[in-house]
Amino acid sequence: MLLFLAVLLIAGCVNLPWGAPKDELEMVPQAANALLIFRPSLTLNDSDFASLYNSSEQMSFEITRIEATTGINPAKIDRMVLFFNFDSFTQESETYGGFVASGVIEKENILEKMKLNNVITELKYGSSTVYEITSKEIPENKTYLSFLSGSMLVGGSRKAVEDSIDLSNGKGVSVKSRKNLMKAYDELGKDSVFLFLMESTPQMRKEINETQQQLFSIKSLSKMQAVGFSVEKKGKAVDLKLLTLADDAASAADISDLFNSSVSLGKTLSGEGSAAREVLSKIRVRANGNGVSVLLSSDMDELGRLNDELSASPE
Repeated sequence: MLLFLAVLLIAGCVNLPWGAPKDELEMVPQAANALLIFRPSLTLNDSDFASLYNSSEQMSFEITRIEATTGINPAKIDRMVLFFNFDSFTQESETYGGFVASGVIEKENILEKMKLNNVITELKYGSSTVYEITSKEIPENKTYLSFLSGSMLVGGSRKAVEDSIDLSNGKGVSVKSRKNLMKAYDELGKDSVFLFLMESTPQMRKEINETQQQLFSIKSLSKMQAVGFSVEKKGKAVDLKLLTLADDAASAADISDLFNSSVSLGKTLSGEGSAAREVLSKIRVRANGNGVSVLLSSDMDELGRLNDELSASPE
């Protein structure tokens, strides 16, 4: 009895590895080098974001369509991570990738909705069930789903789903082992409403180095190890952050110069008194060690004016 009580006390003071719940990134395989992370329930239940969605008929239609065809209610998904193996800027299709969603996952409802337009086949992967979803209209289109727990779902290519299942069972290596990607993730803020993270590949670097631009060269970006972009919202205030990790401090300085030149060019091309010029004037670029950060602090009203300006039809 005393030993049992001692174990309970220890468990209350430390996070035991077998008791700690795994987060979404721990379900993303190391093979992925590009991530899109967003928080649907937060944005869809935020009045400012909701007004933007409602102003777009296409966006409103897509949100409704998702629930109608998949059984997943975006407003009840706390966090979603889309992951891909992205090797080249000319890459046209993804053979490895998928998503991890956490929140209210209604398994039976999801499978029932999926049956409307698809054929569902149950497959076994170890002790787990993988659902093969085959489109009735285009049989060659297949995707795969697995319910990792009562509140977590993984979907995508078969290999990606199987790798994620392995991670849930304590096997394999997750994307958290990618140091550059995780450094960007930590610095940008994991609680942001939107995050994009990408680790560059040798092929990407080669393509950037060979790119020819008329106005200025972007070759300095070929020294980029990883890049991240985030959107953080507090009240009406919005922070947009871009972080680039370069090979070294000299490369970071070159990238910083490129970003500053791009901002200056954008201001020159923007009309006097335009929302675009006002927003560009607030951008701050800073190099620190091998990192380059770009920060824009704005608010929803200003970004709304910019959106209206950019979406307005030219006269």
